[in-house]
Amino acid sequence: MVATLDRAIVRFGCPMAALVVVALLSPGCSSTEARPASHAPMDDAPTTPSIESTGPTTSELSPLPSGTLAGAATWPLIDSVPAQLKSGIFIRAGLDYEPELDESLDQARARLDLHSGQAMLAVAPQPRAGIAVDEIQLGGFDTTIDDLRAWLFILDSDGALSVFVPDADVADCTSRFSAEQGFADFGLVGDVVGRFAVNSVACRPWAVSEDLTVGRLDSAVDAVNAFGLLLLTEAPDIADLDPVYVRWLSVAVSTEPLPEATEAISVRVRNPQLALAARTSDTADDATFETLHILGGDGTLHEVAVNEDGTFSLDMSALPERLKLWLDNYGWQQYAVQGPWLDTRRLTRNLEIDLTPEYEIADTNPPPSDRHHRPHELSIWNGGSGVMERQEYRGLNFLNNWGNADRDRSAENPNGCHRAAFFGGSYIEAEQT
Repeated sequence: MVATLDRAIVRFGCPMAALVVVALLSPGCSSTEARPASHAPMDDAPTTPSIESTGPTTSELSPLPSGTLAGAATWPLIDSVPAQLKSGIFIRAGLDYEPELDESLDQARARLDLHSGQAMLAVAPQPRAGIAVDEIQLGGFDTTIDDLRAWLFILDSDGALSVFVPDADVADCTSRFSAEQGFADFGLVGDVVGRFAVNSVACRPWAVSEDLTVGRLDSAVDAVNAFGLLLLTEAPDIADLDPVYVRWLSVAVSTEPLPEATEAISVRVRNPQLALAARTSDTADDATFETLHILGGDGTLHEVAVNEDGTFSLDMSALPERLKLWLDNYGWQQYAVQGPWLDTRRLTRNLEIDLTPEYEIADTNPPPSDRHHRPHELSIWNGGSGVMERQEYRGLNFLNNWGNADRDRSAENPNGCHRAAFFGGSYIEAEQT
Protein backbone atom coordinates (compact mmCIF):
# COMPACT_ATOMS: atom_id res chain seq x y z
CA MET A 1 0.00 0.00 0.00
CA VAL A 2 1.52 3.31 -1.09
CA ALA A 3 0.43 5.95 1.41
CA THR A 4 1.85 9.08 -0.19
CA LEU A 5 -0.03 9.19 -3.47
CA ASP A 6 -3.37 10.68 -4.23
CA ARG A 7 -5.95 8.50 -5.86
CA ALA A 8 -6.89 5.10 -7.12
CA ILE A 9 -9.78 3.84 -9.18
CA VAL A 10 -9.95 0.06 -9.16
CA ARG A 11 -12.56 -2.23 -10.60
CA PHE A 12 -13.26 -5.27 -8.43
CA GLY A 13 -15.02 -8.52 -9.20
CA CYS A 14 -16.99 -8.00 -12.40
CA PRO A 15 -19.92 -10.47 -12.09
CA MET A 16 -18.99 -12.01 -15.46
CA ALA A 17 -15.37 -12.52 -14.59
CA ALA A 18 -12.90 -13.62 -11.95
CA LEU A 19 -12.13 -12.05 -8.59
CA VAL A 20 -10.09 -8.95 -9.29
CA VAL A 21 -9.80 -6.85 -12.44
CA VAL A 22 -7.81 -3.61 -12.38
CA ALA A 23 -9.54 -1.07 -14.59
CA LEU A 24 -7.42 2.04 -14.20
CA LEU A 25 -3.97 1.91 -12.68
CA SER A 26 -3.08 4.97 -10.67
CA PRO A 27 -0.09 5.56 -8.38
CA GLY A 28 -2.04 4.35 -5.36
CA CYS A 29 -3.57 1.16 -6.79
CA SER A 30 -3.14 -1.99 -4.75
CA SER A 31 -4.46 -5.53 -4.56
CA THR A 32 -4.90 -8.10 -1.85
CA GLU A 33 -5.36 -11.85 -1.93
CA ALA A 34 -8.81 -13.38 -1.99
CA ARG A 35 -9.85 -15.50 0.96
CA PRO A 36 -9.25 -19.26 0.67
CA ALA A 37 -12.30 -21.45 0.31
CA SER A 38 -11.52 -23.28 3.53
CA HIS A 39 -11.82 -20.30 5.85
CA ALA A 40 -14.35 -20.57 8.65
CA PRO A 41 -16.46 -17.86 10.29
CA MET A 42 -15.74 -16.78 13.84
CA ASP A 43 -17.32 -19.13 16.39
CA ASP A 44 -18.50 -16.25 18.52
CA ALA A 45 -19.88 -14.14 15.66
CA PRO A 46 -23.28 -12.72 16.64
CA THR A 47 -26.33 -13.74 14.66
CA THR A 48 -27.19 -10.12 13.92
CA PRO A 49 -23.96 -8.13 14.26
CA SER A 50 -23.90 -5.25 16.71
CA ILE A 51 -21.99 -2.31 15.27
CA GLU A 52 -20.56 -0.13 18.00
CA SER A 53 -20.38 3.46 16.83
CA THR A 54 -17.76 5.76 18.32
CA GLY A 55 -17.96 8.34 15.57
CA PRO A 56 -20.42 11.25 15.28
CA THR A 57 -22.17 11.82 18.62
CA THR A 58 -25.92 11.78 18.98
CA SER A 59 -25.83 15.48 19.82
CA GLU A 60 -24.84 16.10 16.19
CA LEU A 61 -27.68 13.97 14.82
CA SER A 62 -31.38 14.47 14.24
CA PRO A 63 -33.41 11.50 15.50
CA LEU A 64 -35.42 9.46 13.05
CA PRO A 65 -39.20 9.41 13.57
CA SER A 66 -40.28 7.31 16.53
CA GLY A 67 -40.51 3.61 15.69
CA THR A 68 -38.48 3.96 12.47
CA LEU A 69 -35.63 1.48 12.17
CA ALA A 70 -32.82 1.36 9.65
CA GLY A 71 -33.62 -1.02 6.80
CA ALA A 72 -31.96 -4.05 5.26
CA ALA A 73 -28.74 -3.47 3.36
CA THR A 74 -28.99 -3.69 -0.43
CA TRP A 75 -25.30 -3.02 -1.30
CA PRO A 76 -22.72 -3.06 1.54
CA LEU A 77 -19.36 -1.45 0.81
CA ILE A 78 -17.83 -2.13 4.25
CA ASP A 79 -18.88 -5.25 6.12
CA SER A 80 -17.10 -8.53 6.86
CA VAL A 81 -16.30 -9.02 3.14
CA PRO A 82 -13.17 -7.13 1.96
CA ALA A 83 -13.75 -4.68 -0.88
CA GLN A 84 -11.86 -6.71 -3.49
CA LEU A 85 -14.49 -9.46 -3.21
CA LYS A 86 -17.31 -7.14 -4.28
CA SER A 87 -18.53 -6.03 -7.69
CA GLY A 88 -18.35 -2.51 -9.08
CA ILE A 89 -15.66 0.15 -9.28
CA PHE A 90 -13.96 0.93 -5.96
CA ILE A 91 -12.77 4.51 -5.65
CA ARG A 92 -10.54 6.13 -3.07
CA ALA A 93 -9.11 9.64 -3.22
CA GLY A 94 -6.95 11.25 -0.54
CA LEU A 95 -6.75 8.09 1.57
CA ASP A 96 -5.61 4.49 1.61
CA TYR A 97 -7.94 1.59 2.37
CA GLU A 98 -6.77 -1.59 4.08
CA PRO A 99 -9.00 -4.39 5.40
CA GLU A 100 -8.09 -5.52 8.90
CA LEU A 101 -8.80 -9.25 8.91
CA ASP A 102 -9.64 -11.50 11.83
CA GLU A 103 -8.38 -15.07 12.24
CA SER A 104 -11.09 -16.28 9.83
CA LEU A 105 -9.93 -13.84 7.13
CA ASP A 106 -13.13 -11.84 7.47
CA GLN A 107 -12.83 -8.07 7.55
CA ALA A 108 -13.12 -7.01 11.19
CA ARG A 109 -13.00 -3.34 10.17
CA ALA A 110 -11.70 -1.13 7.38
CA ARG A 111 -8.63 1.00 8.10
CA LEU A 112 -8.46 4.36 6.33
CA ASP A 113 -5.16 6.30 6.35
CA LEU A 114 -5.60 9.92 5.30
CA HIS A 115 -3.07 11.76 3.17
CA SER A 116 -5.35 14.67 2.29
CA GLY A 117 -7.60 16.93 4.34
CA GLN A 118 -10.49 16.15 1.97
CA ALA A 119 -10.79 12.45 1.16
CA MET A 120 -13.28 10.03 -0.35
CA LEU A 121 -14.07 6.32 -0.15
CA ALA A 122 -16.77 5.26 -2.59
CA VAL A 123 -18.03 2.59 -4.93
CA ALA A 124 -19.84 2.72 -8.26
CA PRO A 125 -21.95 -0.46 -8.39
CA GLN A 126 -22.30 -2.34 -11.66
CA PRO A 127 -24.29 -0.11 -14.04
CA ARG A 128 -26.82 -2.88 -14.62
CA ALA A 129 -27.47 -3.40 -10.91
CA GLY A 130 -31.06 -2.56 -10.05
CA ILE A 131 -30.99 -2.16 -6.26
CA ALA A 132 -33.64 -0.38 -4.22
CA VAL A 133 -32.12 2.43 -2.13
CA ASP A 134 -33.55 5.12 0.11
CA GLU A 135 -30.86 5.41 2.79
CA ILE A 136 -27.13 5.11 3.49
CA GLN A 137 -25.82 3.72 6.78
CA LEU A 138 -22.56 4.26 8.67
CA GLY A 139 -21.59 2.22 11.72
CA GLY A 140 -18.56 1.47 13.86
CA PHE A 141 -16.89 4.78 12.93
CA ASP A 142 -13.83 5.29 15.15
CA THR A 143 -11.35 8.18 15.05
CA THR A 144 -8.97 10.08 17.33
CA ILE A 145 -8.76 13.07 14.95
CA ASP A 146 -10.34 15.93 16.90
CA ASP A 147 -11.75 17.97 14.02
CA LEU A 148 -12.52 15.13 11.59
CA ARG A 149 -15.91 15.37 9.94
CA ALA A 150 -17.56 12.45 8.17
CA TRP A 151 -20.21 13.02 5.50
CA LEU A 152 -22.20 10.44 3.55
CA PHE A 153 -23.46 10.67 -0.03
CA ILE A 154 -25.68 8.93 -2.57
CA LEU A 155 -25.49 9.80 -6.30
CA ASP A 156 -28.49 8.30 -8.09
CA SER A 157 -28.71 7.22 -11.72
CA ASP A 158 -30.24 10.58 -12.72
CA GLY A 159 -27.23 12.48 -11.36
CA ALA A 160 -29.01 13.75 -8.23
CA LEU A 161 -26.41 14.03 -5.46
CA SER A 162 -27.58 13.87 -1.83
CA VAL A 163 -24.94 14.63 0.82
CA PHE A 164 -25.85 13.78 4.42
CA VAL A 165 -24.18 15.83 7.13
CA PRO A 166 -24.72 17.02 10.74
CA ASP A 167 -27.13 19.93 11.06
CA ALA A 168 -24.23 22.30 11.71
CA ASP A 169 -22.51 21.35 8.43
CA VAL A 170 -25.37 21.94 6.00
CA ALA A 171 -24.19 25.43 5.04
CA ASP A 172 -20.57 24.30 4.55
CA CYS A 173 -21.72 21.35 2.47
CA THR A 174 -23.86 23.59 0.28
CA SER A 175 -20.88 25.86 -0.40
CA ARG A 176 -18.63 22.96 -1.42
CA PHE A 177 -20.87 21.21 -3.94
CA SER A 178 -22.47 22.24 -7.21
CA ALA A 179 -23.38 20.42 -10.41
CA GLU A 180 -20.36 21.97 -12.12
CA GLN A 181 -17.93 21.34 -9.24
CA GLY A 182 -18.98 17.75 -8.53
CA PHE A 183 -16.42 16.00 -6.29
CA ALA A 184 -13.45 18.14 -7.34
CA ASP A 185 -12.83 19.29 -3.74
CA PHE A 186 -12.30 15.64 -2.83
CA GLY A 187 -9.80 14.85 -5.56
CA LEU A 188 -12.16 13.45 -8.19
CA VAL A 189 -12.35 15.57 -11.34
CA GLY A 190 -15.12 15.21 -13.89
CA ASP A 191 -17.39 12.30 -14.76
CA VAL A 192 -15.04 9.52 -13.64
CA VAL A 193 -15.79 6.10 -15.23
CA GLY A 194 -19.07 7.54 -16.51
CA ARG A 195 -20.67 7.35 -13.05
CA PHE A 196 -19.96 10.71 -11.40
CA ALA A 197 -21.84 13.28 -13.48
CA VAL A 198 -23.72 15.56 -11.05
CA ASN A 199 -26.89 17.29 -12.25
CA SER A 200 -28.25 18.53 -8.92
CA VAL A 201 -27.09 18.74 -5.29
CA ALA A 202 -28.96 18.61 -1.98
CA CYS A 203 -27.23 18.77 1.43
CA ARG A 204 -29.43 17.07 4.02
CA PRO A 205 -29.18 16.58 7.79
CA TRP A 206 -28.46 13.00 8.74
CA ALA A 207 -30.10 11.09 11.56
CA VAL A 208 -29.42 8.30 14.04
CA SER A 209 -31.19 4.97 14.28
CA GLU A 210 -30.11 2.58 17.01
CA ASP A 211 -26.40 1.92 16.40
CA LEU A 212 -26.20 3.56 12.96
CA THR A 213 -25.79 7.00 11.45
CA VAL A 214 -28.36 7.18 8.65
CA GLY A 215 -28.90 9.49 5.67
CA ARG A 216 -32.32 9.08 4.12
CA LEU A 217 -33.70 10.12 0.74
CA ASP A 218 -37.20 11.56 0.36
CA SER A 219 -38.19 8.53 -1.70
CA ALA A 220 -36.57 5.32 -2.89
CA VAL A 221 -34.61 5.04 -6.13
CA ASP A 222 -34.06 1.79 -8.03
CA ALA A 223 -30.45 2.42 -9.05
CA VAL A 224 -27.45 4.41 -7.84
CA ASN A 225 -24.39 5.55 -9.75
CA ALA A 226 -22.22 5.79 -6.62
CA PHE A 227 -22.27 6.13 -2.85
CA GLY A 228 -19.71 6.50 -0.13
CA LEU A 229 -17.98 8.38 2.67
CA LEU A 230 -16.35 11.83 2.63
CA LEU A 231 -13.78 12.80 5.29
CA LEU A 232 -12.68 16.37 6.08
CA THR A 233 -10.03 17.70 8.47
CA GLU A 234 -7.95 20.85 8.79
CA ALA A 235 -5.18 19.14 10.76
CA PRO A 236 -1.81 20.59 9.65
CA ASP A 237 0.22 17.36 9.64
CA ILE A 238 -1.89 14.82 7.74
CA ALA A 239 0.88 12.22 7.66
CA ASP A 240 0.98 12.11 11.47
CA LEU A 241 -2.73 11.42 11.95
CA ASP A 242 -3.97 8.14 13.37
CA PRO A 243 -6.02 5.88 11.08
CA VAL A 244 -9.79 6.11 10.83
CA TYR A 245 -11.72 2.85 11.29
CA VAL A 246 -15.12 1.86 9.89
CA ARG A 247 -17.04 -1.37 10.45
CA TRP A 248 -20.13 -0.74 8.34
CA LEU A 249 -21.00 1.36 5.28
CA SER A 250 -23.92 0.42 3.06
CA VAL A 251 -26.91 1.66 1.13
CA ALA A 252 -30.21 0.16 2.24
CA VAL A 253 -33.98 0.27 1.83
CA SER A 254 -36.01 1.31 4.86
CA THR A 255 -39.16 -0.54 3.79
CA GLU A 256 -37.44 -3.90 4.33
CA PRO A 257 -36.61 -4.51 8.00
CA LEU A 258 -33.39 -6.10 9.18
CA PRO A 259 -33.74 -9.84 8.51
CA GLU A 260 -33.88 -12.64 11.02
CA ALA A 261 -30.83 -14.91 10.85
CA THR A 262 -32.78 -17.90 9.49
CA GLU A 263 -35.02 -15.91 7.12
CA ALA A 264 -34.89 -17.37 3.60
CA ILE A 265 -33.21 -15.49 0.74
CA SER A 266 -34.83 -15.35 -2.69
CA VAL A 267 -32.50 -15.11 -5.70
CA ARG A 268 -33.98 -13.86 -8.97
CA VAL A 269 -32.29 -14.27 -12.36
CA ARG A 270 -32.68 -11.37 -14.77
CA ASN A 271 -32.64 -11.99 -18.56
CA PRO A 272 -31.49 -15.62 -18.60
CA GLN A 273 -32.28 -15.72 -22.33
CA LEU A 274 -29.38 -13.32 -22.92
CA ALA A 275 -26.80 -15.42 -21.10
CA LEU A 276 -23.89 -16.91 -23.00
CA ALA A 277 -24.99 -20.44 -22.10
CA ALA A 278 -28.35 -19.78 -23.76
CA ARG A 279 -26.75 -18.25 -26.87
CA THR A 280 -24.00 -20.71 -27.75
CA SER A 281 -24.46 -23.62 -30.14
CA ASP A 282 -23.48 -26.01 -27.34
CA THR A 283 -26.72 -27.62 -26.10
CA ALA A 284 -24.97 -29.35 -23.18
CA ASP A 285 -24.95 -26.14 -21.16
CA ASP A 286 -28.62 -25.21 -21.63
CA ALA A 287 -29.60 -26.63 -18.23
CA THR A 288 -26.91 -24.86 -16.26
CA PHE A 289 -29.36 -22.31 -14.82
CA GLU A 290 -31.29 -25.02 -13.03
CA THR A 291 -28.74 -25.11 -10.20
CA LEU A 292 -27.41 -22.35 -7.94
CA HIS A 293 -23.97 -23.14 -6.50
CA ILE A 294 -23.00 -22.01 -2.99
CA LEU A 295 -19.64 -22.08 -1.24
CA GLY A 296 -19.94 -21.45 2.48
CA GLY A 297 -17.45 -19.48 4.49
CA ASP A 298 -16.71 -22.73 6.31
CA GLY A 299 -15.63 -24.40 3.05
CA THR A 300 -18.81 -26.45 2.54
CA LEU A 301 -20.39 -26.74 -0.92
CA HIS A 302 -24.14 -26.58 -1.48
CA GLU A 303 -26.48 -26.71 -4.48
CA VAL A 304 -30.00 -25.28 -4.71
CA ALA A 305 -32.46 -26.33 -7.42
CA VAL A 306 -34.48 -23.76 -9.31
CA ASN A 307 -38.12 -23.13 -8.38
CA GLU A 308 -40.94 -23.37 -10.92
CA ASP A 309 -41.01 -19.57 -11.22
CA GLY A 310 -37.29 -19.44 -12.11
CA THR A 311 -36.13 -18.17 -8.70
CA PHE A 312 -33.95 -19.88 -6.11
CA SER A 313 -34.80 -20.09 -2.40
CA LEU A 314 -31.95 -20.24 0.12
CA ASP A 315 -32.78 -21.86 3.45
CA MET A 316 -30.54 -19.78 5.72
CA SER A 317 -31.14 -22.13 8.66
CA ALA A 318 -29.01 -24.67 6.76
CA LEU A 319 -26.42 -22.34 5.21
CA PRO A 320 -23.50 -20.32 6.64
CA GLU A 321 -24.00 -16.58 7.14
CA ARG A 322 -21.00 -15.81 4.93
CA LEU A 323 -21.17 -17.40 1.52
CA LYS A 324 -20.40 -17.18 -2.17
CA LEU A 325 -23.17 -17.98 -4.65
CA TRP A 326 -23.10 -18.21 -8.43
CA LEU A 327 -24.62 -19.62 -11.60
CA ASP A 328 -22.48 -21.39 -14.20
CA ASN A 329 -22.79 -19.35 -17.39
CA TYR A 330 -20.84 -21.05 -20.20
CA GLY A 331 -18.06 -21.84 -17.73
CA TRP A 332 -18.13 -18.39 -16.12
CA GLN A 333 -19.28 -17.84 -12.57
CA GLN A 334 -22.14 -15.31 -12.56
CA TYR A 335 -22.64 -13.67 -9.17
CA ALA A 336 -25.25 -11.57 -7.46
CA VAL A 337 -24.96 -7.90 -8.36
CA GLN A 338 -23.27 -7.16 -5.00
CA GLY A 339 -20.37 -9.50 -5.77
CA PRO A 340 -19.28 -13.10 -5.26
CA TRP A 341 -18.95 -13.12 -1.46
CA LEU A 342 -21.83 -11.98 0.75
CA ASP A 343 -22.30 -11.38 4.46
CA THR A 344 -26.01 -12.14 4.77
CA ARG A 345 -26.59 -10.99 8.36
CA ARG A 346 -27.91 -7.49 7.51
CA LEU A 347 -28.44 -8.14 3.80
CA THR A 348 -31.73 -7.87 1.92
CA ARG A 349 -33.56 -11.16 1.40
CA ASN A 350 -34.17 -10.31 -2.27
CA LEU A 351 -31.05 -10.81 -4.40
CA GLU A 352 -30.60 -10.71 -8.16
CA ILE A 353 -28.20 -12.23 -10.64
CA ASP A 354 -28.26 -10.10 -13.80
CA LEU A 355 -27.30 -11.87 -17.03
CA THR A 356 -27.80 -8.81 -19.25
CA PRO A 357 -24.64 -8.26 -21.33
CA GLU A 358 -22.69 -5.17 -20.35
CA TYR A 359 -22.38 -4.15 -24.00
CA GLU A 360 -24.99 -4.22 -26.72
CA ILE A 361 -24.74 -7.35 -28.85
CA ALA A 362 -26.82 -8.80 -31.66
CA ASP A 363 -29.96 -10.80 -30.86
CA THR A 364 -28.86 -13.74 -33.00
CA ASN A 365 -26.68 -16.53 -31.69
CA PRO A 366 -22.97 -16.09 -32.38
CA PRO A 367 -21.43 -18.39 -35.02
CA PRO A 368 -19.04 -21.16 -33.88
CA SER A 369 -16.27 -18.57 -33.98
CA ASP A 370 -16.61 -14.82 -34.37
CA ARG A 371 -13.20 -13.27 -33.74
CA HIS A 372 -13.17 -9.54 -34.43
CA HIS A 373 -12.46 -6.16 -32.88
CA ARG A 374 -15.68 -4.30 -33.60
CA PRO A 375 -16.70 -1.74 -30.94
CA HIS A 376 -19.31 -2.77 -28.37
CA GLU A 377 -19.73 -6.33 -29.61
CA LEU A 378 -19.02 -9.80 -28.32
CA SER A 379 -16.02 -11.65 -29.66
CA ILE A 380 -16.31 -15.39 -29.10
CA TRP A 381 -14.14 -18.43 -29.79
CA ASN A 382 -16.05 -21.64 -29.09
CA GLY A 383 -13.00 -23.86 -28.86
CA GLY A 384 -11.00 -26.22 -30.99
CA SER A 385 -12.01 -29.68 -32.14
CA GLY A 386 -11.24 -32.98 -30.47
CA VAL A 387 -10.69 -33.83 -26.84
CA MET A 388 -10.24 -30.21 -25.75
CA GLU A 389 -13.32 -28.87 -27.54
CA ARG A 390 -15.10 -26.11 -25.58
CA GLN A 391 -12.56 -26.43 -22.79
CA GLU A 392 -8.95 -25.26 -22.93
CA TYR A 393 -9.19 -23.16 -26.07
CA ARG A 394 -12.57 -21.47 -25.75
CA GLY A 395 -12.74 -17.80 -24.89
CA LEU A 396 -14.79 -14.65 -25.24
CA ASN A 397 -14.39 -10.93 -24.89
CA PHE A 398 -16.70 -7.96 -24.54
CA LEU A 399 -15.20 -5.19 -26.67
CA ASN A 400 -15.17 -1.52 -25.72
CA ASN A 401 -15.67 1.66 -27.75
CA TRP A 402 -12.22 1.14 -29.35
CA GLY A 403 -12.82 -2.54 -30.18
CA ASN A 404 -10.44 -3.67 -27.43
CA ALA A 405 -11.06 -6.19 -24.66
CA ASP A 406 -11.74 -3.66 -21.94
CA ARG A 407 -14.46 -1.31 -20.71
CA ASP A 408 -15.02 1.99 -22.52
CA ARG A 409 -12.09 4.41 -22.46
CA SER A 410 -11.78 8.15 -23.04
CA ALA A 411 -8.67 9.86 -24.38
CA GLU A 412 -9.10 12.44 -21.63
CA ASN A 413 -7.48 11.65 -18.29
CA PRO A 414 -8.16 14.53 -15.86
CA ASN A 415 -7.44 12.46 -12.73
CA GLY A 416 -3.93 11.55 -13.83
CA CYS A 417 -4.41 7.79 -13.62
CA HIS A 418 -1.56 5.75 -15.06
CA ARG A 419 -2.51 3.62 -18.06
CA ALA A 420 -0.71 0.40 -18.93
CA ALA A 421 -0.61 -1.08 -22.44
CA PHE A 422 0.53 -4.65 -23.16
CA PHE A 423 1.77 -5.83 -26.54
CA GLY A 424 2.47 -9.35 -27.70
CA GLY A 425 1.00 -12.58 -29.00
CA SER A 426 -1.57 -14.96 -27.59
CA TYR A 427 0.45 -15.61 -24.45
CA ILE A 428 0.12 -11.91 -23.60
CA GLU A 429 -3.52 -11.69 -24.56
CA ALA A 430 -4.37 -14.97 -22.77
CA GLU A 431 -7.78 -14.92 -24.39
CA GLN A 432 -8.09 -18.71 -24.47
CA THR A 433 -7.10 -19.39 -20.84
